[in-house]
Order: sequence, then structure tokens, then C-alpha cells
Amino acid sequence: MNKMSFTPRLILIGCALILLVACQPPAVKHYTTVKTQPAGALQLDPGIFLSADSMVVLKLELGDVADVVLDDQVFQANVYPYVYAAGELGMNRFMLARLGETRGAHNVFVAKAKQPLIPVQKLKMHGEAYPGDVAKWGHFVISAPHGDCDLFTGEIVKAMNAQYDFPTTAFYYPRFTFLGRWYDANRPLGKAPRADGHWTIPERIWTPEIDSVYHSYEDIIRQTAEVAPGQPLDFLCSFHGHDLKMKDATGTKINREVIEAYGSGFTQAEYHLMVKWFNEISSKYFKSTPKLVFGNLPEDQKYEIKGQTFRFWYTGLGTRTYGTLKKSNTTRGLHMETPNSLRFDPQVRFKTAQMFGEFFVRIHDQLLQPLAPALVDSSDHRPAVKQVTLDSTTFKYRGRELAVKTFRMSCTEVSVINFADFLQARLGTGTYHLDADQRKITNDQGELICRLDAFHPGDMLAIRAGYVQPAPGRQYYPMTHVSWIAATDYADYVGGRLPTEAEWVRAAGFWDGKLHAYAVSNKDYADLSRQINFDGSEDVNLGTTYPQALPCGSLTPNQNGLYEMSGNIWEWCSDWYNSKTFRKLPQDTVSVNPQGPETGTMRTMKGGSWAAGLDVTKVRYRVALAPGLSLAELGFRVVWDE
Repeated sequence: MNKMSFTPRLILIGCALILLVACQPPAVKHYTTVKTQPAGALQLDPGIFLSADSMVVLKLELGDVADVVLDDQVFQANVYPYVYAAGELGMNRFMLARLGETRGAHNVFVAKAKQPLIPVQKLKMHGEAYPGDVAKWGHFVISAPHGDCDLFTGEIVKAMNAQYDFPTTAFYYPRFTFLGRWYDANRPLGKAPRADGHWTIPERIWTPEIDSVYHSYEDIIRQTAEVAPGQPLDFLCSFHGHDLKMKDATGTKINREVIEAYGSGFTQAEYHLMVKWFNEISSKYFKSTPKLVFGNLPEDQKYEIKGQTFRFWYTGLGTRTYGTLKKSNTTRGLHMETPNSLRFDPQVRFKTAQMFGEFFVRIHDQLLQPLAPALVDSSDHRPAVKQVTLDSTTFKYRGRELAVKTFRMSCTEVSVINFADFLQARLGTGTYHLDADQRKITNDQGELICRLDAFHPGDMLAIRAGYVQPAPGRQYYPMTHVSWIAATDYADYVGGRLPTEAEWVRAAGFWDGKLHAYAVSNKDYADLSRQINFDGSEDVNLGTTYPQALPCGSLTPNQNGLYEMSGNIWEWCSDWYNSKTFRKLPQDTVSVNPQGPETGTMRTMKGGSWAAGLDVTKVRYRVALAPGLSLAELGFRVVWDE
């Protein structure tokens, strides 16, 4: 932009200031340096960012409207606090571009607006529902859980609702790291703020408040889908935006042109079919579109863009395991991450909504036939050997040398029939309490012990004449929907305990002097779909058409004689969870019987499940859940000290 001469500029600024100070003059502050907005605040448009001292002087609060003079331009913007030096303020990058300006040296004057022409923006977290034609689409929802911070995804799903009458939802303002706010609306996780109130501590945590935010959005999705309590949706897409980077020919970082997707409840053939459909549909709307890759497909674990090779990044594992895409919430699901090129330009956004809408129509019409999984008879699934002894040994895991002492482990996960006997004993002593209306059992402290429901079909536990019994056919299935609190109580009841993560890893994958990738006996991992029950291993389900847990001991044990440690159901470990647990151990010494962190908000889970992808069933994979929660695909096994 050509700059005006100094004298006319001062005249214009003076006129603007006369307007600002007319009648009862508000405070005015002058700034000489414009910086871009803090990271994670690009969605705050129009927005300026001032130091706390400036906010006090100007009598401004978060989200208030300010009059701004930027050189020769006058406009209004919402104001947000951040840390800046004297004479500095931040401005939204989109806003600067519209003004034809860039960051750097400028004359800027700011005052509280006397007549706001734009809304005050207090950044209150909230979810929005865009009801569609449920009679036409069924229990089918497209969701943007981070509708603002995953830039414009909320606007895109709203446009899909308008164009196709899909039921869609969005959640707004869960993440502003510069304000110390970070909630994952699509799963019950968040981050704690730093002591200064700006930015967050990287480690994700669980708290009751975080859990409440998640469930408020989950409720909006379920209400929009019009599903009955306990009934899963037919399909849910968790629609996101990513900013994965790559380098162009000049070495400049640019956005990676790829759509990363991870599904659940579909077959490998169906993922290939979805890629084919997307390529056909996208060519109608764009000359060139980002490629669609599925983390479920082995060939897409690595993919190429312009001659560069990248590893698949966004698995959406937490969302699929204990978030909105968990199996008790939706029968089939997709986690999709879209690049900026499909979202930033308003005209492109409209075509993006059209393109994805047509893609979802194809999925609905051709892939969402009703499912009728069969209950596998579990009466003959009782391994003869109940426990195995695992000798003390040393092995390397996550870059550290670990040693575990000799211990015994149950060959299978704890079964429904064994857990039902335990429950009946606890109910008999009055320490556990049955809530038949809520279909759950709690302890004296009101903490969850377990839920009565299985995933499908029917229940895991039945209540007859006040007695807890396995539901018909469920006797030797693994007990699921059980909290960590209950698992530790059961283990103590039988004279044992839960395994540490180190013990679990040793039992699942260590033999022949090395740690193996999967807890299976075949060294070449030939035909893993026959050895591991994971999402996509249809032929392992003994004739069923949809993944579900198998009875204990259904598949071939690993070399240590332990069944289904990879896949089938997740298993609780005793450790508190921290992403850096093993990185914090010493590198130059052997850590003997590591117990995990001393404190935390979540407990470790291992092994993957029938609802997780194959890669998640690897021995090294680890996730976590709050100890008072449960999942339809989470159980446990017991160890005993020698």
C-alpha cells in the first residue's frame, strides 16, 4: 500500500481522535508496533490484543469493542488480553490482510468504543445444534467439535446442514491457549493453565469440569440425532481442520495438502471404496484437491505428497476410544482432518461443504445398511490353564532398560461370571449399591463400579430376584464397562493386584530375549486378522458381521501362554498416566519394577480392542482414562506376586 505523506496522515489521525474524544473523552493509548495475534487466536477476527496494563487503562474487558485507528484507517475490533511490551499490540492476521497492512511499525490509537457496531465477544464455550431431516438420514450426524479453532469447520458443517439437511452440530470456543484454556469437546480431556494464566501445560488431564464440557457436547450430538438413551448413532463424523506442514521446493513451510481420516466400524474394502468415491466427487468441485488417506489402511500409514513421504498423524484415537466416536455412542464413525486450503477462502468453503456433503450422502446410501451381529456362544471358551508364571527379566521399552521381578498373571481377562460372583459378595455386604434405573453399580463413595450393559447385543449382567448374574451367553466373555476402582477392588478380593505397565508389557510381548510388536505367537505376523480382534478383522469374529468382544480364550495365546493381550478389549494397568513416564526414567541405569508417576488424573490402558485399529493393538501403544470411568471395550486381568 502507498503510504500517505506525513502531514495529511496527522490531519486524518487528528480527525479520528476528535471523534474518539468527543463529549466525554475515553482514555486513548498510542502504539507503534503491530504484531500478529498469539498462536491459537486466528479465529478471533476482528480482534486486537493488548497487554493487561493497557486493558486497565482503557477500561476494557475481554471481548469488549474498541475504536481503532491504524495509520489512515479507522475500524472497530474486539479486544483480548495478552503479554506485550510497551508500545506493542497484536492484530488478527486475517483482519490485517483485509486492511492491506502487515505487522511492523505503525501509528495505532485505541480507545473503548462509545457506540459499538460489532457484537461484544466474551468467548463463552457453547455447543450449537443444526437439526436436519432425521426421518431421511436416520441417526446420522456431522460434528465440528472445535468449530472455531479448527478454523471454519463449524461454518462448513452448518453449510452442509443448509444444503443437504443433514443433522449437524458444532462446539465453539473450547481452546484458547493464550488465555490458558484448552478443552477437547470431542473427548473428556483438557490441559491445565500455566500459573500466569497464559498458555497451558502440555500434558493432557481429566477433571470433572473437563468431563462436564465433553458430556454437554455429547448430549447435543445425541439430541440432534434423536437417539434413545443407550442407543448408538448409526454414523457420526468428527470433522476437523489441521495445520500439518511440509516444505516446498524453496524450503518454505507450507500446509500439507492431505485429508487424514480414521474410521471405525467399516471394512478395509469399504475404506478403499470411500477413497474411490472421494476422488470421483472432488473432481466435480475442484481441479485439484488434497488426497484422502485412511489410517486404517496399511498402505496409508505412510503417504507421499510432491515426492515427500510423511507418516500418518491424526488417528483420533482418544475420540474413537472414549470420546464422541466410542462404540457405545456410534456404530460407525469417521475422524477427518482437513487442510487450510479447503477452509480459509469463503468461496472455497462453500464448495467444500458441497463436496463433503455429496461424499456423506454416498456413505449413507451405500454403506449404512443395518447391522446384526451375533452373540458368540461362550460356553466352551474356558482355557484349561488359569495362570502363568513370568520369570524376572530385563528388557528395553520406550528407550529405557526396565527390570521386572517374577510374577503370575491370569491367562485371560477377568470373565463376566467371575466378576458377577464378586459383585454379589460386595452387594451382600452393603459396600456396593445397585441403581437399577441408571443400570449401574456404585460403591459407598458414589463412585462407579460397573455398568450392566454390554456393547451388543443385550446386557453383560442380569439382575434376577436381586441377584447379579451373567446375562445369557455372556458367562465367559471378558467383563467390560468396569472402572479402575472396581478392577483394583476385585484384584484385591482375589489376593492379587493390577499389573504395572512394565509388567503388562513384559507379559504381552517379551520372549525369546526380545520385545515383540504384537502379543501373538506368529513371529512373521502373518494374517494378523486371525490372531487379533481389532476393528476391521471381520473374519476373526467367528461369523459375525460387525466387530465386538470375543469370549475369553477365543484366539491363539502368545508365546507366554496369555490370551488376547493384543486386541479384544483394553486392559487397565495400575499406573497413573503421563506421556513422559518412561522418558523421565534414567538412561544409564536399569529401572527395577517401575510403578509409574506418583500422581495423576488418569490411569493407563493397554492392548487395544475390537473397536480400535490394528496399529493400536501393538504392545508399545498406551492411552489412559479417568479411574472412575468405564468403557464398553475396557476390562482387566490380575497379577499375583511370587
